[in-house]
Amino acid sequence: MCRIMRAVLFICLCAPCTGIWGQEMYDYSDDERSLAAFADSLRIQIRSNEGIRFEDLKDFNVASDKIKTQFAEGTKHLLHGIWYNRNSDNDLAFTEIRKAQSLLESCCYYSREHAHSLRYYGYILNNVGLLNFDTIVFKKVAVHMNKAAEIAEVVQDTFQMIKALGLLADHNYYSAYRINDYNKALSYYQALDSLITSESDSYFAADNTLGKANVYGMLKDVELEQYYFEEAKQLAIQDSLYGILFALYNDKAERFQIAQDDQKALEYLLLGYDYVLQSGNKEFISRADGYLWTGYKNVSQYEKALYHYERHRQSTDELNKTEVLQLESELKYKDQIIEQTTQIKNLEYSNLKSARNLIMWIASLAGLMFLISLYFIQRLKRQNAQLNEKNKEILLAQLAGQNIERKRMAGELHDNLNTKIAAIRWQLEALESTENLENPDLLKTSINQLNDAYEDIRLISHNLMPETVQSIGLINSIADLIGKLNSSDRVKFHFVTDESQDINYGSLAYPVYNIVFEMVNNVMKHAEAENAWISINTNELDDLKITVSDDGKGFDVDQMKGGYGLKNITSRVQNLHGDYNIESAPGKGTKIYIEIPHL
Repeated sequence: MCRIMRAVLFICLCAPCTGIWGQEMYDYSDDERSLAAFADSLRIQIRSNEGIRFEDLKDFNVASDKIKTQFAEGTKHLLHGIWYNRNSDNDLAFTEIRKAQSLLESCCYYSREHAHSLRYYGYILNNVGLLNFDTIVFKKVAVHMNKAAEIAEVVQDTFQMIKALGLLADHNYYSAYRINDYNKALSYYQALDSLITSESDSYFAADNTLGKANVYGMLKDVELEQYYFEEAKQLAIQDSLYGILFALYNDKAERFQIAQDDQKALEYLLLGYDYVLQSGNKEFISRADGYLWTGYKNVSQYEKALYHYERHRQSTDELNKTEVLQLESELKYKDQIIEQTTQIKNLEYSNLKSARNLIMWIASLAGLMFLISLYFIQRLKRQNAQLNEKNKEILLAQLAGQNIERKRMAGELHDNLNTKIAAIRWQLEALESTENLENPDLLKTSINQLNDAYEDIRLISHNLMPETVQSIGLINSIADLIGKLNSSDRVKFHFVTDESQDINYGSLAYPVYNIVFEMVNNVMKHAEAENAWISINTNELDDLKITVSDDGKGFDVDQMKGGYGLKNITSRVQNLHGDYNIESAPGKGTKIYIEIPHL
């Protein structure tokens, strides 16, 4: 497998004009070639933190607008997205790079710029997935990175190949992505050997060698693991890559922890700690103290564990006295706990020995009952499946009927009651201009009250059936709502979705909009947050997944379950046969997960 991939990459790098499968690279015009070179120079300045401002892109924007091709427009959006990404404005970066990816895919599939757009789009999705531990998003990231790697092969862009294959290798190795396909990860790391040389980029060389050491360690190949461990160590020491050295020793320690060799794991954690202190990186040092806290605790050296625990908590300004007291309690009562545990196990063994025959007789009877129960369970499952289908049909009919009734009620409020109130208001305003009025203040108060009633009825009729949900669809309606909310200075809302803007959600559109509106309303009224995030996606079964989170004051979920706002949300979700989960704590913000099944 390794030899095949290396041969493929070799052919790709040597081919003068076409890719390994015969695809032709995009044929740039002279103006587009100059624009691409201009974009490359600006991209290097942005990546190298040279303080380039958005206004400094003005000349590039003018040059792009003069060419007036899809390539020029897509390259402009790509450069804007890279600038926003470098300046931590993820919302605008996501929007701009998504536009670039769409334009370049339709006009210039096999171009360096399209590979760039796919890779940046994949990185942003990857960050969203890590934030929510969303495996659906990780699968989409893999699709984009595979496309980026394929295009990079065709256009002979070595840097893009290294970045794309590197992320694909990490996806298959690191546990956060929940794949753990070590053989596949190894094939990617080995493919990178043909692209990376220590002379051209020492960091990539050391990092890739570290990846191979990790994979061989998980595959139990001790000799190769040690070989690549030493090689990665030498490369990192040579160029003072302390971050690589820290990762090298800590990944090795993790494998010893998996093998339950806690003493050996601690030795490697201490070696890694020496390097992380030399790096001076506060984040790495904090993480290293956290690892040593666990390492010392695993070998029952509780005083040293407590020392590193306190350093870890102090460095992150999140000291938790409850956990410190718990650790001190472990130091004091460890022997007593071990003694009590031994006594309990001896008692359990004695009881088990005396009850063995009784258990075997009960197990035989239970097996017979299980077979009988299994028959009836399968029968009930078939009946329940039929009933669920009927319930779905009924629910869809109810939703359609409710939408019709809401529309009728909205029309009645707007066309009849609102018209009559408006007529009364005009009459009172006419009377206000009459001279010799006995009580003008009372009349003015009455007019103001009628104006309030008029506005309330307009708002109620709009909320019963908002026109935007019907006219522009659910995704655009939520985006429009977020845009209006962000015009104020109260809470900054961020909307992330990978769904098509013109997808038709049918009768679900209005109920889902109402659920999102209710959660947004709760954030505005109660959260005291600076930022809030709304995410909408679908899985392989077309089930709808909604996440709303904020960085506000949070609350005790058990104490707030009776609140009217939460009851409103949960009842709406349950009406759609959906599930929900609320995560919150005082001072920790709030996150609400909702999943609505495909109807």
